[in-house]
Parts: sequence; structure tokens; C-alpha cells
Amino acid sequence: MPFMMTKHWIHAGLALLLLAACSRETAPHISDARIVLPPPGMQMAAAYMELHNGSHQHLTIGNISCPAFSMVEVHETRVVDGMSRMREVENLSIPPGGSVKLVPGGMHLMLMGYRKDPSQFKNLPITIDLIAEDGTESIVEVSAPVLSSASDG
Repeated sequence: MPFMMTKHWIHAGLALLLLAACSRETAPHISDARIVLPPPGMQMAAAYMELHNGSHQHLTIGNISCPAFSMVEVHETRVVDGMSRMREVENLSIPPGGSVKLVPGGMHLMLMGYRKDPSQFKNLPITIDLIAEDGTESIVEVSAPVLSSASDG
């Protein structure tokens, strides 16, 4: 009898641990970040990455900054009437438990207006403010490697 009771308690404990692991929120984070520099003479670069939302709420991107650039915006490239066009994305939301990829030829970060020559750095920090549906904010930062345009990001 004691063995059977112990076995049931072990199963109950394992079930609770599994439930806790499945329902736990994780902090938002960034993976696969990189900054790709343009050919010489241009004052803008692009950044690519994957943004992960481990929470139970939609997260919206707020302010974005990188110390080597005066302005950072989310942009999207689309083909319209056979021509590639880029436009600013004003409200990018990351679904609960989901992720958003910023990739060449799609959504990406445009880093504009050099404050410092980014080619002088191996890595640069990118800081992104994320705003949850309940109004709470979290800040994620990543150190992104700086690549030449020849490496094609």
C-alpha cells in the first residue's frame, strides 16, 4: 500500500511540474540578429533577426535604437506592379507564444543616419522596447554582428 501511494504522489508531482512548464511565460528575446552595411557612400543599413514572444499577450514594437544610427524603423519590402517598394511598418505585433522574422526582402529594420561609422565595429547593440496589451513594457537588447553588404546578410 505505501508503494502505491508514493507512486501516485510521484505521478501527481510530475503532472504539476509539466503543467507549470507549459504555462510558464518566458521573457521576450531576439535570435539570429545581424546588421548588414550598404555599399560605401550610403548612410543606412539593414538589420535582420527573429523576435520571440514567450508571453501570453500580444507584444507591439515601440522604440528601437542603435547607438551608431540616429533613427531605426521597421520597414517592409513588397513588390507592387513589378517594382520592389519599401515602406515603414508602424505597428508590428508579435503574437503570444509566437515569433516574427525580419529578413532580407521582407520586414526588416532600417538603420538610418550614421552617428558613428558602423564599419568600425564588430558588433553593435540594438535595443527594442516591447509593449504588452496590458501596457507593461519590456526592453530587449541584442549585440548584433556587423557584416558588409558583400556577405548579403
